[in-house]
This record gives sequence, C-alpha cells and structure tokens, in this order.
Amino acid sequence: MRTTITGAALFMRVSRQAIYWAIRNGKLKAELVNGKWNIVIRDIEEYMVKRYNRLFSTFDGSLLFDPKKGERSVKQAAGLLDVSIHRIYYYLTKGIIQGIRKNKTWVIHDSEIERIRPYIEVRKLPHKVVPNKNL
Repeated sequence: MRTTITGAALFMRVSRQAIYWAIRNGKLKAELVNGKWNIVIRDIEEYMVKRYNRLFSTFDGSLLFDPKKGERSVKQAAGLLDVSIHRIYYYLTKGIIQGIRKNKTWVIHDSEIERIRPYIEVRKLPHKVVPNKNL
C-alpha cells in the first residue's frame, strides 16, 4: 500500500517539510512518479522505528544521557523535580544547578538533582498571605 507526502505527514503526525527532509536525506524511501512522491506504508513504519531519539544519542562514542551513570537531560531533570524546563535552564545559567555541556546539550547528574531538590521543595510552598487591613 502506498501514500503521498501529505498522507505520510498525517500518518506520522509531522509536517510535510519533515517528510521532504527525510526523503532528501535518504532516511525515508520514496519514489517520484509523474511528479508526485509515492511512499510505501511499510517504509514509513520502518522509518518511525529507526527515527532519531535523543535518549539514544551519542557523544564521543558513549551515550549522551546514561541513566546507569546517573546522567539526565534537562527535560528529564525537570520531570524528576516537577518544574518547567525553563526553570532548569534558569538554574543552570545562574549556577544553582551544576551541569556539564556535551556539545550543545546540558547533562545533569542525579546527585545534582538530589542536592537541589530541597531548595525546589521550599520554593513550591505557598507564600504566607498577609491580610490587607485597609479593606
């Protein structure tokens, strides 16, 4: 069974440009017939299985984020601490959390996440509301 660029984009829940990129870079097999791209559904499913996953990215031959070594991404750290990703980036830039740069990616160690956890728990406490006596 075959589909078009639009059909593949809808099936994969990505943009048409993403499909064109995958074809142009040889990641997704497609055939140009009468000026229209035809893509076999089986090839789309195969591409989806092999598609890039940041958790399995490597840097200098080793995993970028290795849970066995206690290395986490910013997104993973945010999930563990129940804060936004932007908050983790803020903590990194202010030096509140120590991280390691691997290429363009921040890597945060589990010990650093546990060290910062009490600080974040205190920040989550509701502030004491002082009643306005003028009302």
